[in-house]
Amino acid sequence: MDRVVIVVMQKSLGFVGVMFCYMKDVIQKPMIRTSSKVVKKLAAETFRSIQAYMGDRKTKDSCMEIALDVAVRGWSLVDLRDEIYIQLCRQTTKNPHEYEYTSRLLIGC
Repeated sequence: MDRVVIVVMQKSLGFVGVMFCYMKDVIQKPMIRTSSKVVKKLAAETFRSIQAYMGDRKTKDSCMEIALDVAVRGWSLVDLRDEIYIQLCRQTTKNPHEYEYTSRLLIGC
């Protein structure tokens, strides 16, 4: 995870960097620094899938189909793995919706 930008957490103040907290908006670019065109292209699409999985975005696909799609992307595209992990961490940090599947998806990655 050397490419991942580390956000300083100040637990005593209850502050977690804005970049690393739940958000409803779709990201426009990858959360990690990368030169991979594949990661740059798929980052926003993968984030939308994660939002759909967590119930923050409407979708016709089932949660399990979405989870499988995200997991297969991570297994298939090595450069995308860190991005998926950081996106999952972001969407599970201070998320107002607590779904039981959220931790399963995070553990699966």
